[in-house]
Amino acid sequence: MSGDVTRVLPPGGEHDLDCQVVEKLIRAAIRRTLDDLASIAAPHRLARTIHDSDGGATVEEVAVPSYRDPVVWERINNIWRCPETLALTDYIWDQGALKKTITGLDPSRDDWARFVYGDLVHSPLLVALEESLREDLVDGGVIKAWRVAPEKLEQCIGDVVSLYCQHNQLVIAYCPISGLALSAEGSFSVAPDIRLSRWSSRSVRIFMSRWAQEFLWDDFKAPYIHETIAEIQFSIGFGKGVTSENVVRQVQDRMDLLKWSLFIALGRDKPVAEGSCVLRGRLDVRMGRFRRDENLGPANTVIDQGIVDRCADLIRQFKDSAAHAQNLNGALWFFGRACVATLPRDILLESVMGMDLLVGLPRGDSRYRFCLHGAAVLAANPTEGVELFDTLQRVYDARSAGAHGHAAREAERLGLNARTLLSRMIDRITFLISEGKIASGDQIATSVARWVLNRATASA
Repeated sequence: MSGDVTRVLPPGGEHDLDCQVVEKLIRAAIRRTLDDLASIAAPHRLARTIHDSDGGATVEEVAVPSYRDPVVWERINNIWRCPETLALTDYIWDQGALKKTITGLDPSRDDWARFVYGDLVHSPLLVALEESLREDLVDGGVIKAWRVAPEKLEQCIGDVVSLYCQHNQLVIAYCPISGLALSAEGSFSVAPDIRLSRWSSRSVRIFMSRWAQEFLWDDFKAPYIHETIAEIQFSIGFGKGVTSENVVRQVQDRMDLLKWSLFIALGRDKPVAEGSCVLRGRLDVRMGRFRRDENLGPANTVIDQGIVDRCADLIRQFKDSAAHAQNLNGALWFFGRACVATLPRDILLESVMGMDLLVGLPRGDSRYRFCLHGAAVLAANPTEGVELFDTLQRVYDARSAGAHGHAAREAERLGLNARTLLSRMIDRITFLISEGKIASGDQIATSVARWVLNRATASA
């Protein structure tokens, strides 16, 4: 509009915030706001609650306090400029931090402070109230307006400090999986950023009361049905331009790594199947969802701490090797695609392309090199090497037939076989790299060719 002014506030340079000071000031401002709101007879709204029943889960709608009602917002507008809030905004203003670009007739410090109050005080309080309400609903207790669980409030305060002081956004992805069962309720750490959990019935109900809309009616791998969950957790820079596509790819890469480690540790020819994966950030922010696997998965296999430890060793070795070797992550990507593919032909194509990255070369007779180098990497003895050479020939030929529109007679069996060979090849090459037998600087296929040649000439 004519006459509007745009200002960046606070003016001047920006200094680091003391996280402990900010945390203390936020806590005081939230508690004061909660005290000032407690006298409101909050209007009600309908909310879903989930109960266990003989036939499974029962959904019911009940009346609960509406913390986002206009009456509440009106009270917020009247109470936000309390001494505790001013102490918080004064400190941040003096540090020149949390700059905001504001447009209006005369953008002022008070306008800026109102935005900061919303980000640092009102938003985390709302999240803590809603999460506390959700647990009360699931537990079937008395619904009391303005009750907030102390641990929920502290978690939200910690989230705000991490976001605005440390510029750290935590991504947590919840991926239900079928084909796997944990020996007991609880959580198993597979890697610093990957956990396998067996949720309790209560945990499932709390989760689904918040995220049920993320699961489609035909998602037979929802937490309602499969209580084994892969939890992926990692940090990204807050406000650093990280795209949602990049975040989803990071989750999928970790899921592929988990599936591969289970593939090797369990000695299976079919991967666990993943359901809809839900992504959330700090303060319960929805960061997206994806569903890429239409397979139902094999029958459940029960795993214990021993299998988890084996997976952890495999993942650790892979990460160490992939940090110095080109194409290893690419091969794992093709393995992941082979795990979510539904058609045998697609499984075959993805698997052979992954192996080609590891043992094929862009020049010469690619079929011969693919089979010779693949057999050399996988074989434990000369007899097995001959058998593997023949198997890899059939796999390669079937891939070529499928890629050129011809039906491969053995596509289904060879597809599963090819995926298993790819998983073993990744495992074997990570071992050879860790042992220093394959150089990690070049493309892996080049290093494998040199290793095969050295072995052949050394034994001549």
